[in-house]
Amino acid sequence: VGASFIRSYTLTCKFGTTTVVLASYISASLCLCESTAVGVASAVQVSVSNNNQDFTTDLVFFTYQRTRRSDCVVCCVDIGEMLTM
Repeated sequence: VGASFIRSYTLTCKFGTTTVVLASYISASLCLCESTAVGVASAVQVSVSNNNQDFTTDLVFFTYQRTRRSDCVVCCVDIGEMLTM
């Protein structure tokens, strides 16, 4: 959830400081990013870029949550926050 997203092959999300994934454009105010799996529950900052270079600096966090199965991680994002491009 945010503002000013553009339909582009360079629309990306970054989880933490290094993990960058392609984003799916839904609308100018919504994009979808699939996180990578991690082995432990943790919270990381998530940011979005229209050009895969200039990422948002809003303090929005993504929380990886471990499920009861040891090989599965469920991912949740705090959608109460908004990312502005």
